[in-house]
Formats: sequence, C-alpha cells, structure tokens
Amino acid sequence: MKNIFKNITTALLVVFVVSSCDVTNQTPQQSLPSETVLTTEDGANSTLAGAYSAYQEVIEDDYVFAELAADYAGHSGSYPSWASVNQHNLLPTNAEGRDMWIEYYELINITNNLIGNVPDIEEDGFSDAEKNQIVAEAKILRALAYHSLVRYFGGVPLITTPTTSLGEESFVERSSVSAVYDQIVTDLEQAESTLGADGSANSRTATGYTAKALLARVHLYQGNHGAAEDYATEVIDSGTFALGTYEGLFGNTPSTAEPIFRLEFTSEDDNSLSFFARPNGYGGRREYAPTSDYTSAFANEDMRELVNLTDFDPSEGNGSELAKYFELEGNDDVIIVRLAEMYLIRAEARGLKDTPDYGGVASDLNMVQRRAYENQEPSGGPYSTDYAAADFTSDQEVIDAVMYQRGLELAQEGHRWFDYKRLGMATSQFGIDQAMTLWPIPQREMDSNPNLEQNPGY
Repeated sequence: MKNIFKNITTALLVVFVVSSCDVTNQTPQQSLPSETVLTTEDGANSTLAGAYSAYQEVIEDDYVFAELAADYAGHSGSYPSWASVNQHNLLPTNAEGRDMWIEYYELINITNNLIGNVPDIEEDGFSDAEKNQIVAEAKILRALAYHSLVRYFGGVPLITTPTTSLGEESFVERSSVSAVYDQIVTDLEQAESTLGADGSANSRTATGYTAKALLARVHLYQGNHGAAEDYATEVIDSGTFALGTYEGLFGNTPSTAEPIFRLEFTSEDDNSLSFFARPNGYGGRREYAPTSDYTSAFANEDMRELVNLTDFDPSEGNGSELAKYFELEGNDDVIIVRLAEMYLIRAEARGLKDTPDYGGVASDLNMVQRRAYENQEPSGGPYSTDYAAADFTSDQEVIDAVMYQRGLELAQEGHRWFDYKRLGMATSQFGIDQAMTLWPIPQREMDSNPNLEQNPGY
C-alpha cells in the first residue's frame, strides 16, 4: 500500500530499511551494505530494528489482502489491483502481488544478513548470548516472511544466505512447498531452542513464546495435529498469557495479557489499516468494507461485533465499516499472534487428530466464545451458547464450529482466506479453480529470473 512506487529488486545487496521504527532502542540503518553495518553490536541492533521496520511495511498488505480474498470483506473503493484480489483474478502484472513479493524478500535478505554475520562479530562486551538473541529473533521474522510467501504464492525461491550480487547465483529456482515449510519449522525450532520459555504478554519483539505459538500455527497448516496441539498447550499452560476483555486487545494501549507478539506502530511510523477502512469524510477512503456475510454472522449480544464493526454515520447510508484497527493516526499496534488463536488451534487439532477429543474441542471453543458473552451470562457458566462434546461427531462438524469462531474472533488479522485454503474449502466457497487459490509469480520476477516457473493457470 505505502510502497506502490518502490522499485527494488528481490535480490538486493544492501540491508535495506524503508523507515524508522520504535521496535527497539536502535535507529534502523538506511541502505548500508552488510560489511559496513554488521561489524559492531550497534550495527547488529540497528539492522534488527530494520528487520522489524521492514515487517511493518508489508504486514498491512498481508492482512488486508487475506481479508479481501475471503468472504468477510469486499472491495468498496477504486483501486483495480485490490478489486482483482477480491475477485480472485490477479494477473502477474498486479502491483499488489509484486510489492508483497519484493517486501517479503527485502525482509528475508535483512534477516539473512543478521543470521549470517552477527555470530562472527568480534567486539568486547558483545556476548554470545546477545548475538544468539538477535539471530533467534531474525529467524522468527524470516519464518513469518516465508510462511506468508508460501501461503500466497506456493513454492518460492528459498534463500537463506545474504544476497551479495545480482549475477547468476541470484537466479534461484522455486523450492517445493514442503521444502519451504521445512525451513520455516527449522527456523522456529532453532529460535525456540535458543530463547526457551522467554517473553511476556504484549511483547513488541519476537520471543521464545512467539516461536512456540508460531510452531503451533505452522503445524496446524501442515496437518500435524498432535504437534499443533502440543505447542498450543505449552503456550496456554505457561500462565504467561491470559484472555482479558476483547475490546482491551486493540489500539496502542492494550489492557490485556493476551497478545504474544504485537508489532508496534506510532503516529510517526503509522499503519494504514484504519485509513483504508474509514469512509470519506472520516479520515479514510473506505477501500474495503465488511460484507453482508460478515455483518450477519454475529449472534445477538456477541460483543465482538462492537469491536470488529462500526458505523461512522448511519444517515449517509454507508453501512458498517471494519473497525478492529481504529486509530485515525495509525498508531494501533498490529497483533501477530495471541492466546485466543492458541485455543482455536488446539480445538481444531483435538477434533481432527486420529483419536478425536471432542470434549477438548468444546472446552477450548468455550474459552474463546464465553468472553464474547461475558456481560450476558454469569461468570463461569454454563452459558446458553456453550459447546458440548456431543455437538461433534465428525471432522466437518469440528471444522464448521472452528471456522465460525475463527471468523468472528480473528477477523481482520490475516487468517480467513488461508483457513479456507488449508482446509480445502476455497474452491467450493468462492467458485474458483484450484489454480486461482495461488497468486501468480509477479511478472517482474519472471522477467528478471529465467529459472522461475509460473504457477499453473497464469
């Protein structure tokens, strides 16, 4: 969104940072080659700050397009490239696919520089523990980048060393989806091994618990239900995080201990999520908006509706607007992973594993759903909305219940399109060919890398 006119190659030599951020106490470096930056502790910390800044640049696009491609948000503005996402008819020349590819590979190259160079820095007072911390955070960010790329594009070039030239050695072929997932899991496991059970609620940097939570997510995507359940349970049982009020999750002053990792934004280094959801006259351009499927999905008195949707001026007939990210200044922190997702992951894993635990499914779904009705029911339940083990007798009943709760709980957080895809439901839900569930490899990349193959159907 912010970077439509950027023109930077995927195989960029420098450690590139597009803006400053407050993720760490360091100022991100600007377009400095790794041999200059990554020779000191300050340079390493500044480059790590640059990695977080690069992630800020792309996460907004990631979340918006995962919503536009699904059924709870629709295109309501004038950008044809956004309409293509909504209609599942992207061309290889679409600017949104191009920019997302570029921005994630920029992030990957920054993390590759950190992972490849920080361990070799020799500076008095810069301990191995501090170096290992930086490398572990870089591996988590690299894993997040590759997980987004593989979900949007399928198998992608797997680059794990710093890119140092634009020659033939940079023309990397696409790796298989399974190979990309293997690298994601390896990065997260190594980060988890380094960081252990570190991290507090509302952390604005990646922690050991971030790695554990993302391992739960990634194993769910791979259908490894036992591993997904185990990692989610480890996060849940840690006692570090807790479900508070739903409305306390969002904005720049969270009042709950639920977020595991949230990406910091400020009024100077802002996100545009509210801008593109707000109507004209209220500080935005309403480029995407909720669908009738979404506005009608909430049951009566489900308090999540009050957070996820709003109506700035009913007299204008605009209908509802997406409202989870609501700060006009764009200084809402963006949640990357939180505790409610761990309950929903565990519920699905328990229900779809070889020996289903339907009682566990009901228990986990109730943990998430009861919060939505906490002002209507006595504390502790049982609630009239509760699930029971007897509600589930098949995989499909589990999937239907989990998808309903994920749709209301995690909407606007970049999940729903990928949920449909990973569960094999996208083609029937949206009436599209299987080929259209992947974005095309950007034409820009096809033209510059002769070793790339285009996705089928494009």
